[in-house]
Amino acid sequence: TAGTAGTVITESAFTVANNSNRILIVCAGVEAGAQTISGITWNGVENFTLAVTLGESSRRTAIWYLVNPTATTADVVTTWSSSANKRGAGVYSFYNVNQASPIGVTNTAIGTGTTTTGTITPTTAGSLVVDVTVTESSVTATDSLTAGWVTTLGGTKAFGSQYDLTPTINASNNMFYTYSGSSNWNWCGIEVK
Repeated sequence: TAGTAGTVITESAFTVANNSNRILIVCAGVEAGAQTISGITWNGVENFTLAVTLGESSRRTAIWYLVNPTATTADVVTTWSSSANKRGAGVYSFYNVNQASPIGVTNTAIGTGTTTTGTITPTTAGSLVVDVTVTESSVTATDSLTAGWVTTLGGTKAFGSQYDLTPTINASNNMFYTYSGSSNWNWCGIEVK
């Protein structure tokens, strides 16, 4: 995460193992909804594809993916379209993923309160689910699934991502966060087949 103005966040020296049917997933958030990600690269030359995004006046979340990244240790560079103060990005590496059509259902949600209400209903056997959230107010977050991270943007806005490797297929899976106080929140989630 970054608490000073800028356009880039770099995940330095991230390692992708030489497993079969690889994918990289980047979950990003920013305090300003007008900010968009102009691109994400792996290893300097491999470009990610946008899976889902949701922007509001004061916050934006997005999930991007890269199929069959080169197995190496390199940087993941997330670039925003213009400078933003409070922004964050994190990366997951998974394998045994459908290479032709890796992203299944997606969902987005916005709301106000102390709990998010994001859900995903995966439809493909063996899928996993991943999400990302960001808040407008200065609160802390507690996740309900396996944490990728739960932190703050610039020390104030809650920013989190979580996943479930064994969600219930063809049923609504809750991917909730509980906040330390009421806030406007923004949430995106995806199924990875």
